[in-house]
Amino acid sequence: MKSITLAAGLALVLVAPQAGFAQSSASAHSAVTVPSRTQNINIATGSEEGTAKGVNVGVDGTYLFTPRVGAGIFLRYAGGSVDLPSAPGLKVGGFQAGIGARIRF
Repeated sequence: MKSITLAAGLALVLVAPQAGFAQSSASAHSAVTVPSRTQNINIATGSEEGTAKGVNVGVDGTYLFTPRVGAGIFLRYAGGSVDLPSAPGLKVGGFQAGIGARIRF
C-alpha cells in the first residue's frame, strides 16, 4: 500500500494504511483446587500463543520551526483478531498517540 504525503510550507502530514501482523500470548488459569483439610489454593496455569492478522492505519503530522527542527504528533490504530484455544476471536491492538520533537539531518 502507498502512503500519502501532504506538504504545505513547513507543515507535513503523512497518511499510511497497511496490513499488519502481531504476535499475541496469554496466560490462563486452567484449574483451581483446594485440597481437603487445608486452606491452600493450587492454581494451574497455561500459556497460549497466536498470530493476529489485522490492519494498521496512521496519521503523522509535522510542523517545522526551521528547515531542520520542528514538532510532531501521530495518531495510529493497529488492530486485529487472533484465535486462541480459550478465547476464539480475541481482539488485540488499539489506538496509539504521541507527540515529539522532529530533527532532520
